[in-house]
Amino acid sequence: VILMGSRCKRWREMYGLSWRDVAVDVELPTDGDALSKLEERAGQQEPKRRLRYFFLLVVERKNVQREYFNSCLEYAGKCSPEVIHISDRGGAGRKFKMHLTSKQLVRLSLIGVALGHFQGKFCEGVSFPTLEEIHIKNSTINKMDDLKNLVGACPILRVLDLRGCKTITQIDVDTAGEHLMSLTVMDCERVRRLTAGKHLRSFRYSGNILTSLSLPDNDSLADLFIGFPRSQSTTPGPENSFKRLPDLSNLTFLTLCSTSLRVRSFFFLSIMLISSDFIFISIVLFPLDSQGCFLLLIFRL
Repeated sequence: VILMGSRCKRWREMYGLSWRDVAVDVELPTDGDALSKLEERAGQQEPKRRLRYFFLLVVERKNVQREYFNSCLEYAGKCSPEVIHISDRGGAGRKFKMHLTSKQLVRLSLIGVALGHFQGKFCEGVSFPTLEEIHIKNSTINKMDDLKNLVGACPILRVLDLRGCKTITQIDVDTAGEHLMSLTVMDCERVRRLTAGKHLRSFRYSGNILTSLSLPDNDSLADLFIGFPRSQSTTPGPENSFKRLPDLSNLTFLTLCSTSLRVRSFFFLSIMLISSDFIFISIVLFPLDSQGCFLLLIFRL
């Protein structure tokens, strides 16, 4: 069906019309007045399909006033879309205010913005009952409690993906519900303490050596990725990070960066001891990239 649609001009036209009814794509700055177009759409008479997708792209640091940016976000909040994607390439640190956004969100993606305060009066009575995925990349998270409260306000959150968030120093998602299955923390170089959720199936971390890492105490983990890609001879070793490993008896996929293996080989041995109640048929190593990372597939009876 997809192949037929890609080759059929009338089908593409029908899809384009349908997409325009449920999606708004705004680029700032633009030749036209994007906000007036949004307001015009909001004032259209019925029948009108509910907005499901809202995309906002800022391509320049200058010539985009903060009030104009905030007005576009307020419009998105009033229309209650299911998917919001905000990308600020200008790097001006514009804030995304969670308490003003759509309460019917299913997927949120933020790139290059600052997560606004989400504590105290800003989060009282605020919840996102349908939000399942949060992706935050190259953004500013100043307070650990902002992220912790956000996760706690999403009862069915399944995926939390944090990449390149340079300001946050501690991550605690212990407030997450039982639906949080996947936690990814990549290149958040100032993070030193990390507390994961209680029911994770997948945990992926790449960055500086942690002084404290708390993983689920049950046997829920099936996919584990640990990577310390940079040489860190002056930083503390990972003794505290892996001082008390959880039950890894259900682990199926294990990925370790080569520097992790060099830093502390006992991590490898600890996994074998914890999983000693299983009979391992074989352990196969596949090189993943030129950085020396390997994927270990663990087969057991």
